[in-house]
Amino acid sequence: MHKLTKELDQLLTSLILPCVERIDPAVRNAAFEALGCLCTCDLELAQQRLLLFVQAVQMDHTVLQVTTAKVLFDLVQLFGLPVSI
Repeated sequence: MHKLTKELDQLLTSLILPCVERIDPAVRNAAFEALGCLCTCDLELAQQRLLLFVQAVQMDHTVLQVTTAKVLFDLVQLFGLPVSI
């Protein structure tokens, strides 16, 4: 897998991660989708954010649970099961 480009990393830190923390579920859902897309490009990023996706699946709004479950499924398909969470 590849590392994120400088531009994608800036997008991640300046836009996507702050939106993950927003209260509005629609904004958070879009942010989780974008974060999931970036995680499919970078194994290290996926490993760093894995717990965030797991927490969202367990405790967030239903729409966000579905989105993050899909992201987790994609990551498992792409990278395999993690040794530990």
